Amino acid sequence: MPRYFFDVKDADTYRRDEVGLDLADDEAARKHVGSLLPSVVQHSLPDGTPHAFECSARNGAGMVVYRGELLFRGVRP
Repeated sequence: MPRYFFDVKDADTYRRDEVGLDLADDEAARKHVGSLLPSVVQHSLPDGTPHAFECSARNGAGMVVYRGELLFRGVRP
């Protein structure tokens, strides 16, 4: 099974995945990005201005096979 690495970026930080995850194929990596982004937002929960979160899936050769972005704006009533 191929290994994929998931790098996460937001306005303040960039975290490069050095461990990776064994997945069946690029489609499985795409789905993992889709499930990973909401959990990244949940850990930050920014207030006020829109905040963009990005996650890139790299294959074992270092090529980005998928990139997802989520725009979040949290406002307290």
